[in-house]
Amino acid sequence: LEAATPGPVGALALSDDGWLASYDFRGFLRIWHVPTGRLIGQRGFLDGELHPLMMMLPKLAFQPNSNKLFTTARGLTVFELPKQTAQPEAGSDPGTRKE
Repeated sequence: LEAATPGPVGALALSDDGWLASYDFRGFLRIWHVPTGRLIGQRGFLDGELHPLMMMLPKLAFQPNSNKLFTTARGLTVFELPKQTAQPEAGSDPGTRKE
Protein backbone atom coordinates (compact mmCIF):
# COMPACT_ATOMS: atom_id res chain seq x y z
CA LEU A 1 0.00 0.00 0.00
CA GLU A 2 1.30 3.43 -0.91
CA ALA A 3 -0.60 6.47 0.36
CA ALA A 4 0.01 10.20 0.50
CA THR A 5 -0.78 12.34 3.53
CA PRO A 6 -0.90 16.14 3.68
CA GLY A 7 1.46 16.25 6.64
CA PRO A 8 4.33 14.23 8.07
CA VAL A 9 3.11 11.04 9.75
CA GLY A 10 3.69 10.89 13.49
CA ALA A 11 1.92 7.67 14.51
CA LEU A 12 1.03 4.38 12.79
CA ALA A 13 -0.80 1.21 13.81
CA LEU A 14 -1.31 -1.98 11.81
CA SER A 15 -3.88 -4.60 12.77
CA ASP A 16 -3.48 -8.33 12.36
CA ASP A 17 -6.25 -8.39 9.79
CA GLY A 18 -5.12 -5.63 7.44
CA TRP A 19 -6.17 -2.23 8.79
CA LEU A 20 -3.60 0.57 8.76
CA ALA A 21 -4.16 3.74 10.81
CA SER A 22 -2.00 6.84 10.54
CA TYR A 23 -2.03 10.16 12.37
CA ASP A 24 -0.21 13.10 10.81
CA PHE A 25 1.13 16.34 12.24
CA ARG A 26 -1.78 18.28 10.76
CA GLY A 27 -4.09 16.36 13.07
CA PHE A 28 -5.69 13.93 10.61
CA LEU A 29 -6.38 10.29 11.39
CA ARG A 30 -6.77 8.06 8.33
CA ILE A 31 -7.59 4.37 8.12
CA TRP A 32 -6.89 2.13 5.13
CA HIS A 33 -7.75 -1.47 4.30
CA VAL A 34 -4.29 -2.67 3.22
CA PRO A 35 -5.29 -5.70 1.08
CA THR A 36 -7.48 -3.51 -1.17
CA GLY A 37 -5.64 -0.19 -0.74
CA ARG A 38 -8.97 1.52 0.05
CA LEU A 39 -9.14 4.55 2.32
CA ILE A 40 -11.87 3.55 4.79
CA GLY A 41 -12.23 6.87 6.56
CA GLN A 42 -10.60 9.93 8.01
CA ARG A 43 -11.17 12.47 10.74
CA GLY A 44 -9.51 15.76 11.61
CA PHE A 45 -8.72 16.42 15.27
CA LEU A 46 -6.99 19.80 14.90
CA ASP A 47 -7.50 22.85 12.72
CA GLY A 48 -5.44 21.44 9.83
CA GLU A 49 -2.50 23.75 10.42
CA LEU A 50 0.96 22.23 10.71
CA HIS A 51 1.83 21.96 14.38
CA PRO A 52 5.31 21.80 15.87
CA LEU A 53 6.87 18.36 15.67
CA MET A 54 7.26 18.47 19.45
CA MET A 55 3.49 18.37 20.03
CA MET A 56 2.14 15.36 21.88
CA LEU A 57 1.14 12.65 19.42
CA PRO A 58 -1.77 10.36 20.16
CA LYS A 59 -1.41 6.63 20.64
CA LEU A 60 -3.13 4.37 18.10
CA ALA A 61 -4.04 0.75 18.90
CA PHE A 62 -6.26 -1.84 17.30
CA GLN A 63 -8.13 -4.15 19.67
CA PRO A 64 -7.09 -7.72 18.80
CA ASN A 65 -9.76 -9.89 17.18
CA SER A 66 -12.18 -6.99 16.77
CA ASN A 67 -12.95 -4.12 14.45
CA LYS A 68 -12.11 -1.33 16.91
CA LEU A 69 -9.39 1.32 16.79
CA PHE A 70 -8.51 3.24 19.95
CA THR A 71 -6.80 6.63 19.88
CA THR A 72 -5.84 9.15 22.52
CA ALA A 73 -6.34 12.13 20.17
CA ARG A 74 -8.37 14.70 22.11
CA GLY A 75 -9.11 12.22 24.88
CA LEU A 76 -9.88 8.55 24.39
CA THR A 77 -11.81 7.90 21.17
CA VAL A 78 -12.91 4.51 19.85
CA PHE A 79 -13.71 3.95 16.19
CA GLU A 80 -15.67 0.94 14.99
CA LEU A 81 -14.48 -0.17 11.56
CA PRO A 82 -16.56 -2.06 8.99
CA LYS A 83 -16.59 -5.80 9.62
CA GLN A 84 -14.45 -7.74 7.18
CA THR A 85 -15.74 -10.81 5.45
CA ALA A 86 -13.58 -13.90 5.21
CA GLN A 87 -11.54 -13.93 2.03
CA PRO A 88 -10.95 -17.24 0.20
CA GLU A 89 -7.33 -18.39 0.17
CA ALA A 90 -5.38 -17.48 -2.95
CA GLY A 91 -5.63 -20.22 -5.53
CA SER A 92 -8.61 -21.91 -3.92
CA ASP A 93 -11.87 -22.20 -5.83
CA PRO A 94 -14.77 -23.78 -3.99
CA GLY A 95 -16.30 -24.80 -7.34
CA THR A 96 -13.44 -27.09 -8.37
CA ARG A 97 -12.41 -30.41 -6.97
CA LYS A 98 -8.93 -31.86 -7.11
CA GLU A 99 -8.42 -35.63 -7.06
